[in-house]
Amino acid sequence: MLLSPPMNSPLTLDLRDNARLSVNFLEKNLDEKQGYLPWFKTHYGEDPVRNRHTHWDFCENPGRYTYGIVCVRQMLAQDVLQETEKRLRDVMKAHFSEHDGLNYRPKVSPFENYVPHETGPNILHEAELWDNRSVYMGLFLTALTTGNPEAKKLAEGMIDALDRIAIWKGNECHFGKIGVPPGYKPSADEPPLFGETMGGWVTPLANTYRLTGDARALRLAEGLSNFAVKNGGPLEGPMEGRFNTHSVMFILAGILRTARITGNRDHVEWCRRRFDWYRWNEGTSFGWYSETPHDAKLKPGEIQSAETCAVADALDAAIQLARAGLPRYWNEAERIARNYLVEAQLKDVSWMKATKKGVENATFSTDRIPERLIGCYAGWGAVNDFVNPKARASGLNSIMHCCGPQGALGVFLAWHHGLLRDEKGVRVNLLLSRAASFARVDSYLPHEGRVDVRMDVCDRLAVRVPDWVDPRNVRAESGGKPVDVRMEGFDFADLGFHPRGAIVTVRFPVAKIRRKEAVEGTIYTTDWRGDTVVSIDPPGTVNPFFARKSLDNDRAPMGERDYAYPANEIDW
Repeated sequence: MLLSPPMNSPLTLDLRDNARLSVNFLEKNLDEKQGYLPWFKTHYGEDPVRNRHTHWDFCENPGRYTYGIVCVRQMLAQDVLQETEKRLRDVMKAHFSEHDGLNYRPKVSPFENYVPHETGPNILHEAELWDNRSVYMGLFLTALTTGNPEAKKLAEGMIDALDRIAIWKGNECHFGKIGVPPGYKPSADEPPLFGETMGGWVTPLANTYRLTGDARALRLAEGLSNFAVKNGGPLEGPMEGRFNTHSVMFILAGILRTARITGNRDHVEWCRRRFDWYRWNEGTSFGWYSETPHDAKLKPGEIQSAETCAVADALDAAIQLARAGLPRYWNEAERIARNYLVEAQLKDVSWMKATKKGVENATFSTDRIPERLIGCYAGWGAVNDFVNPKARASGLNSIMHCCGPQGALGVFLAWHHGLLRDEKGVRVNLLLSRAASFARVDSYLPHEGRVDVRMDVCDRLAVRVPDWVDPRNVRAESGGKPVDVRMEGFDFADLGFHPRGAIVTVRFPVAKIRRKEAVEGTIYTTDWRGDTVVSIDPPGTVNPFFARKSLDNDRAPMGERDYAYPANEIDW
């Protein structure tokens, strides 16, 4: 654990606070009686609040929780949740096939009211490829950050399996199954089942190549990207195939990662147009994104809700667009991170009812549920509230706990990519406080238009200028002397070279903005300071979001703060 020395600092948004809350959820929302299976769902529309298991808890959720653990470890620079991570790995390990290297759901479910998946009644003895994506990410990141040989061996076996079942047509590849049965051998003419099962693999494959040099992983990432771009349907409309907004954003981020490696600008442009369609038709300026663009799934009286999974992946796609050479998308990433993503984390459980005693069995539990949930993220959240009474889960309001680990991943992505060092020098991409081995950023936003950057290396410095700032109003100084501000396009202030130890201060006026947006038949009015929503009207009523009037003042609160950072930061 490395620490930047304590300083009198602005006590503004620190994403490590969200990581600390995630530790509580990732550790406690496991079922000790069922071998530490994660709980997939919480029903909070009843008394007592109760957790429920589903088939997702065997494979996908342990994988998600594991990569969530890696993310909070990176942010906190502490080796937290070691025992939890081992228990989750034991859950995943128990479901691997020694014959093909894939991760299978068990043959028999111990849970009540099991509803077979649309792929058929044998789903419980299938290697579902979306499950396997989550398992792979958890194992790969564990191996990468801890060197664990067991996780490394299992992850490598999954790449072998994926390479075996991919069906190639020219420079495209696809999978013919959503869930792979034991002994499966694809035929060359097997038609594709296009959806998240393919799209989910592009990001982990691209990052595997980048971080290990595995050429097979890049070949598969390129093949899946080529297939998606050719078969995704018209650009001005929802992605065709078996997708929700979460999985669309996930595949867009993966294609962009792959295009950054290969230099495929056509794919970058394809992703930009697709992302923009979803942003304008399924999202908001402050990061709420609908669960699905397919309104036909809604029943009378129901409206769309936000999956935090989709919010985190929209943030990821915006970051990847920016890193692929479209820097204006840093603005989108910052607005998502500062607003809906951090608001969607559960911090207050006083509104949950737990006055009665509930039934305890293999499927359900009411044991200490509210305290276990602190740090989870909204599944089916309203625009202005954690609870959406008209959600697709109407009548039995719920949280899906795929969103908890994905929210932790999203927060990590904003924290990591917001401050980078590359061939151009030190770059402050998101105006958020945080430290790395090469620089430390203290942000006074949203109170004051001020960002301090302490250089811990001798290098060039560039700081992003928000799109609501007139570049002519940007000023900079270091050591009491003015610093020349040269704009790099419209998005970054190039501040030149600075020695190690220099503190460069960038100042600009903070814009106060009022916006009106129609979402699901309601007009919402939001008041902003820069990129931060300080209020929303109409307000939420159960666990409201954006009740942040305390941020609407001109002086940042000050205090002493340490900034931890990992010795080896992963570029996921």
